[in-house]
Amino acid sequence: MQLAAGECDVIACPWDASAGSFQPLYRIEKMMQRAGCPIARSTLCSFFHRGATLLAPIYEGILDAAKHDPYLHADETRLPVQAKGKCLQGWIWGLMSKRAIAYTFDESRKGAVAKTLLQGTKGFLVIDGYAGYNAVTSDDDAVTRTRVGCWAHARRKFFEALQSAPEAKQALCFIVELYRIEHRAAESNLLGTEAHLTLRDHDSRAVLAELETWLDAQDGRHPPKSAMGNAIGYAIKQRPALRRFLDDPKLPLDNNYAERGLRIFALGRKNFLFAGHVEGAQNLAVLQSIVSTCRLHGVNPYEYIKDLLIRMQTHPAARTDELLPWNWKPPPGPGDPQ
Repeated sequence: MQLAAGECDVIACPWDASAGSFQPLYRIEKMMQRAGCPIARSTLCSFFHRGATLLAPIYEGILDAAKHDPYLHADETRLPVQAKGKCLQGWIWGLMSKRAIAYTFDESRKGAVAKTLLQGTKGFLVIDGYAGYNAVTSDDDAVTRTRVGCWAHARRKFFEALQSAPEAKQALCFIVELYRIEHRAAESNLLGTEAHLTLRDHDSRAVLAELETWLDAQDGRHPPKSAMGNAIGYAIKQRPALRRFLDDPKLPLDNNYAERGLRIFALGRKNFLFAGHVEGAQNLAVLQSIVSTCRLHGVNPYEYIKDLLIRMQTHPAARTDELLPWNWKPPPGPGDPQ
């Protein structure tokens, strides 16, 4: 693949352990020069794309593991892509489970992308109120994901309304109480257990009933387009999804797990600003998926990628699962038994 020099200037490259994201190539070039090992930016760019190509089977394994997990989080964030005279708006879609974190790039934020990624998979999908996921969470018999709402998003809207509508504090108090119940479950090491479900059934359900009664009483008292009207409308419209956590102790209250996973790209935008082209954006998604999943399992991304770039050349394609981050075993050291 031939790249113009201008494209190399803006494509993200080696991973920065301190920031958790990729650094722009011009910084890496300067770092190498200061270390007495000058490498041309175009060469670094080729390494970046070649690495993503070689590791594509690992990425596919991570993506497959994420999207077939029964308890899945999803979210998306923007990633500008360089174009002639301007930047085009692209999107990184994130799929996060407890085993795998996978990202994919698309030029669209439409529901067709969610449908392509998730149609035919089963389980729960923890998301915000974005309608783009309706294609995989509606009541259609062909759709198999159950939508789970995010109380952090609901809380955020009431917090934004607080300045113009002081009564929003009442909703915030109810939501905080839901989180306090979860905190008690965590302190007692009950998360995900039947005891956790019992706690939710006894305590959380009562708090939620009071909150819903209050919401119904407030509905219609504020202009729909006001901050308070928007917050109330969101909570009422999302009510079935926001109640879903009551039925399964493995379901969280919010989608903060996915938001934290996408923060890496928000940091990246401050470093490299935009991707050089669509292929570069997808290669960034490939490599960041591998790095993030490594971190999830306590695997050193540098050691992992260094080993795989050598091992992938001879490893049987049918046994790629053995090299996924949660199955990977480091090569033996000089003094270790073979």
